[in-house]
Amino acid sequence: MSGGCPQFWQRASNQPSTPIPPPSSNIFNEVDTAAVGSSGTQSTPEAPLPSAPVNSATQSPVTIQSGDTLGALGDEHGFDWRESQIKRDGQVYEIGPNGIPPEKIRPGDQVIPGGGETNSPVQNAEQAAEEAGSDSSIEESTSECPCECDYKKFFWEEVLGHEGGYVDDPVDRGGKTKYGVTINTWRRYSQRLFGIEASEDTLRDLTPDQAFEIFRVGYWEPSGADQIENCELAFQIADIAYNSGSGNSTKILQRAINDLGGDVTVDGAIGPQTLNAANNLSAPELYVKVRERRIRFYEAIIRNDPSQAKYRNGWKNRANSFDAY
Repeated sequence: MSGGCPQFWQRASNQPSTPIPPPSSNIFNEVDTAAVGSSGTQSTPEAPLPSAPVNSATQSPVTIQSGDTLGALGDEHGFDWRESQIKRDGQVYEIGPNGIPPEKIRPGDQVIPGGGETNSPVQNAEQAAEEAGSDSSIEESTSECPCECDYKKFFWEEVLGHEGGYVDDPVDRGGKTKYGVTINTWRRYSQRLFGIEASEDTLRDLTPDQAFEIFRVGYWEPSGADQIENCELAFQIADIAYNSGSGNSTKILQRAINDLGGDVTVDGAIGPQTLNAANNLSAPELYVKVRERRIRFYEAIIRNDPSQAKYRNGWKNRANSFDAY
């Protein structure tokens, strides 16, 4: 790849792909709601979980209430959920595959802000490989990425971090939604990809793995993210597509290109002209312009439909979370 290497290019061969998400906000497809449902009936881990050393946090633990999301709690209390821990029944666990995955949080759990003694994902993978006595190895880029953008890792760690569990918000124009997949999107892909009849019940049963496949087939590729050389820019475009549709993500990209002196038609269709421009402009400058255009897009929605103002903070937080440049 000729673009700059993303922070997501870290790969542990033979390492299981386990989700590390929590919930937050969306548009069309998603709203700012929670992975913790009102009933608080998430299943608990099937096997005993390894406890973790407690973070040396400077903030008090935050108790999770019904309807909370890790992303929203982090924004409200000023901490990064990715570096925090969960306290449950007197035991402290990492957030992630070696502890409690974010989609398994439940009311009554406490978030311990911080990350004082928590290993990085790479350290955790190295430790797991060492303990397993396997030949697994961690590869990290020192300059250019010798691989494609790791969009699967991006989906698990970032996209799902902005999504909720099953949501039925009457104000949300996407309707019933789970993991950012609307009922209409589910109808489009459920039979084609999984041989499952689309219904509200089967949408409720949607798994994160199925959501990822829909992300790959329905958004990563159609948005042109798979042909953008800079991975950070590609991730931002794919997130906009998943959040607002590929047509809108392409228009935002095309307007950002023209803001930087380009001359592409703003038609929402990804093609050679748009891709060539995106890959030849300064990636950091285009990345920033795309973020600015995304926020302007959200503001236009609110001007046209004031009922959507309730999502303003969640949408802006999501846009501004793309801060690689």
